[in-house]
Amino acid sequence: MSSMFLAAPSHEEPGVPLVAAVLLVGSFVSYAVCFALAASTKRLSAFDYVAGTLGLFCGVGWIYFLYRANDVTLKHSFDLVEKGEDPAVARAINTRFRIAAGVTIAFGVAIMFVR
Repeated sequence: MSSMFLAAPSHEEPGVPLVAAVLLVGSFVSYAVCFALAASTKRLSAFDYVAGTLGLFCGVGWIYFLYRANDVTLKHSFDLVEKGEDPAVARAINTRFRIAAGVTIAFGVAIMFVR
């Protein structure tokens, strides 16, 4: 009877690892887009780069990085408007970042339920 509990399952759901892999790749790509958009503002500190890199692989550091990246992206867009740039350009920068961050969060949460 004890061998019944130690035995490997007789079959595995074939779609679950595939869905998890797709979500993982989608989350990684969208996080990389957030990282690139925030880095293009040239306002991130060295600590933000470290937290962003480590946050990708461990813990909830990615949430801190998305918070900081949103902050610097928003400040950058306000500075563009103050310099006389078109407000539509500033809104487009924020929209791109928020879409990428939303996809990152959605995929990150979905991965927790698929595994």
